[in-house]
Amino acid sequence: MRVLFIYPNQMYTGDKIVFNYGVACLSALLKDNGHDCQLIQCNNCDTDTKIMEKTIKQFQPHLIALSSVSSHMVLTRNIISYLKKFHSSTPVILGGIHATVSPDDAIKIDH
Repeated sequence: MRVLFIYPNQMYTGDKIVFNYGVACLSALLKDNGHDCQLIQCNNCDTDTKIMEKTIKQFQPHLIALSSVSSHMVLTRNIISYLKKFHSSTPVILGGIHATVSPDDAIKIDH
């Protein structure tokens, strides 16, 4: 299985990468069990749409997984809406702190 992780991060712009322990652990576990994983950190939805498109086209993920904190949910919602509009055949799941502490809000995204 090919899993694309997307980490929305409004705190930084440019090429700065922030380490996410949850995504790292899940990616390591999946890789240890023979799955392929890639990561996109989205700092700016407008520019990163091109990066997402290129990566999705090349990697052809079977699953897209996002991890988000509550303060990044505006960007996360935009990304999920984009993915559902242009890549509706690929399942999208949301995890992270926001989905854990506010599951009712997380479930309502893009409905």
